[in-house]
Amino acid sequence: ASPEAVNAALTEVITTAGCYKRYGVEADLFGTLAFYNASASSHPEHLHDTTTQPLAWLTGPSGLEDILNDEEHGCCSANVSTMGECMCRIAFAVGLIDNGTNYMEPVPPSKYFFAVIRANTTNETSGDAGEADVLVPTWANLFDVMEATFEYTSVTLGGNVSACSPSEAVRNELAGSTYTELVANHRAEFAAFGATEDGCLLEGGELEAFALQVARVCDDPVLTRLYLCTFLDANPLFLGTGVTSGGVKEFITIPNPDVAALAAGAAELSILHFELPKGEPFSCVA
Repeated sequence: ASPEAVNAALTEVITTAGCYKRYGVEADLFGTLAFYNASASSHPEHLHDTTTQPLAWLTGPSGLEDILNDEEHGCCSANVSTMGECMCRIAFAVGLIDNGTNYMEPVPPSKYFFAVIRANTTNETSGDAGEADVLVPTWANLFDVMEATFEYTSVTLGGNVSACSPSEAVRNELAGSTYTELVANHRAEFAAFGATEDGCLLEGGELEAFALQVARVCDDPVLTRLYLCTFLDANPLFLGTGVTSGGVKEFITIPNPDVAALAAGAAELSILHFELPKGEPFSCVA
């Protein structure tokens, strides 16, 4: 099956009442639920909307098969008959929605789409712009590639970040505690940047304050965790196990892929736009 075939199957299962047909997905196919600002552009330019975050999150072949075939969690369910209902099921599966928390962007102005690409699992950053290498986002892998992301975030951080890798102490503390536990152990430090148990994405003045201290990002567990959240999209639901809070295997690709380059390259990009009622606000129930 090709990326195009996966999206064709997804369209088919939405309009079919029941999971009567079994779809298989090849081992090198990956998908992502992504969005772009439709008020600023007529099409997506990257797999991740914001270029301040130099990566995109993906679900692998087993996750794609669940989306296509699973009655309880997938889009073939008799309870799914619209693009919006399917989109919400995918959002739950990939961990954008969990336990009453919704990390999806407002619709409109955001417009969501499902992109499927062909990629190689190398646990390294991507090389050629028309290809994609993916890695499993365990704590160890994120720590190891964090330094490679500085070239994409340095301007935002005022050039204050230098080449480094998280210390052993930082690695152990982050890998050995949940986000909630980490905040509880460093409440004043998180609060100083406006971060809470529910959110760690820094913007505006908080990001400016972070940039002034980012030189210590590899030696301070709070700074490391805020960097991973703000620039690598590791929100409070991130577990560091390679599996989403929804139980689906997850992957990332670095840098944030250019859609036009992927479409013209070996990745064989296919995009399915979720057509929702025009002019009406839409949201998934958390």
